[in-house]
Amino acid sequence: MSEAIDWFFGNESEGIILEDDCLPSEDFFRFCETALERFRNESKVMHVSGTNFVPSEILSDADAYFTRYPHVWGWATWRRAWREYLREDKIWNKEGISAWKGSSARVREFWNEIFERTYSGRIDTWDFQWVYTLNQRGGLAINSSRNLVQNVGFGEDATHTKSRDDQRAEMRTEKLADSFRFPNELKMHKGAVGWLEKHHYSRNGLPSRIFSFLKRRILSVGK
Repeated sequence: MSEAIDWFFGNESEGIILEDDCLPSEDFFRFCETALERFRNESKVMHVSGTNFVPSEILSDADAYFTRYPHVWGWATWRRAWREYLREDKIWNKEGISAWKGSSARVREFWNEIFERTYSGRIDTWDFQWVYTLNQRGGLAINSSRNLVQNVGFGEDATHTKSRDDQRAEMRTEKLADSFRFPNELKMHKGAVGWLEKHHYSRNGLPSRIFSFLKRRILSVGK
């Protein structure tokens, strides 16, 4: 996947990226196009995401928010940001996890394991490298407060999203306000980051791809 994105940004200065199992709403394109223009020359903003996992009560009345985590179920970025992408051979060192120094020990342990597995090739992916890149570069992802993308790729034939019981399989698209606003300040939404780290990115919240990998290993040993 990263090679395809390399090719894309070899020909375009900015753009939207969708995998074939992600179904965007019309509002997704409006959000991405507006964000790409708004933050085109703001180097700190590196990613635009149309997927939202954070509950509305955490976000209050915000139309969009900044986070350190770039969701990739329908997203957009710029050539100037993708040039920073750090590949597997560069994503792991003992100092690298220091980018999470403000997070809990469970969150740091989670990413420590993720990056070690990615570096060693035990996880075959490209997006954890992008998470690492944003955090090493001090970058931000601008995220819609409404979910604008539905992932229909859950099931045994999927590459990463194996479980149909995953709660994310039930996520539907929502309506974006006709007139929406971006945050005035370039800083992370602490409530959103805290929620994501508690529910998705901590030792007690391994992502579905890790769980599916371990489950397949256990089943193969049992045969």
